[in-house]
Amino acid sequence: MSLHWIRVNHRIRLTAILTAYVAIALGVVFSVVFFVVRQQSLSAKFADLSQSVLVVAHEWTVDHSIREEQEDFPSLSFSVYGLDGTLKVSSSKVPLPLVTGQAKLKHRLLVSKPAGDAIVVGSVSWLDTENGLRQLALVLAVLWLPLSILTAVVTWLGGGLVIKPIRELLDSANRLSGASDGGFLTTTDQAEFAELAESLNQLIGRVRYSGELQEQFAADAAHELRSPLALMRTRIETTLLRERQPSEYADSLRTMLVTVERMTALVETLLLSARQAGASAQTIDLSITAKNVIDEWNAEPQEILRFEQDLEPASARFSEDELRIVLRNILENALRYATVGTPILVKLKASGEFAELTVENRGAELSDQDRLAAFDRFYRVDKARSPEAGRVGIGLAVVKKIVQSYDGNVEFLPTVGGACIRIRVPLAAE
Repeated sequence: MSLHWIRVNHRIRLTAILTAYVAIALGVVFSVVFFVVRQQSLSAKFADLSQSVLVVAHEWTVDHSIREEQEDFPSLSFSVYGLDGTLKVSSSKVPLPLVTGQAKLKHRLLVSKPAGDAIVVGSVSWLDTENGLRQLALVLAVLWLPLSILTAVVTWLGGGLVIKPIRELLDSANRLSGASDGGFLTTTDQAEFAELAESLNQLIGRVRYSGELQEQFAADAAHELRSPLALMRTRIETTLLRERQPSEYADSLRTMLVTVERMTALVETLLLSARQAGASAQTIDLSITAKNVIDEWNAEPQEILRFEQDLEPASARFSEDELRIVLRNILENALRYATVGTPILVKLKASGEFAELTVENRGAELSDQDRLAAFDRFYRVDKARSPEAGRVGIGLAVVKKIVQSYDGNVEFLPTVGGACIRIRVPLAAE
């Protein structure tokens, strides 16, 4: 309701301001028109009166000529004065005052003209013209009110059209605030408000994505850390049940240290899964990083000679840290399902416009369903394997997310007697 009244108040404010401006402008224009018409009428009256007085001054000789001129100009009055200011003759009972040039006295206009040894003063009534000007002023005043009202109506309707896209955006925002299934701002406007809605929708998308990442991390952390924490608690409680030898305490601490290391790796994986990949990409030779990761793994005694390498140089835009995480996840996955004693073949080559990395192991075959679902979060091919062993079911999901952030793809290829995972990313431009 408050938003509705804010919209109406803005609309009323817009209407009031524009109507006031138009009303003032109309008042100024009408005043100027009235003043111009009055001045033109006054000038025309003085011009006609001057012409008539000039005619009388040329024709005046004796008393009877004034009466004749009065008959020729029935609406005018004349008075003749001597050069010394004495009245000689007048066509009206009340002589006209002697003026110099032209003058306006109350409702009469007066003009004087020399006539030999005399001065002729003529006068005409201004009252009729004044009444006409008053009627004009009244007409303009009557027009001012409906024109101002018309301006208010047009401004109100136009303001509604202008505010309509804003109302649509507000309605969309209200729906979004109470919706649980997402959505974006909508408007029927195709101009500036459409660009505003698009910009806001992009911002909403980024905020929503950030919120989803936070929710995802919280859910994943709660899901995956519950079991190792419970195991550590059980181990500690069991160790403290009775007095033990120092060697037993050392064994218990070493066991818990392994669990802590696995939890650390799990947290790092969860953090990477909950952030946007591709933040520190650069052009690197994939073969060098792949060789380093394999050599590090081969350096561990239990993994000696488990990997066979066939790595050709291939440069791509990639973050080296993220590439290491990708390689370690897929190599660990291959080791987990490989038959003991069989080598794991790692190949890297440039194929067309892509760098192609494959990791193949001998062992159990994957079904079509497993090949498609292996990259889903928390999916486990072996439903019986325990998270205690560090297998949390999000490693390949992290691999897929990182690879796709570099416009690449990852998939399991159909293979007889084992599994083969292939990663393809665009080669870097020369």
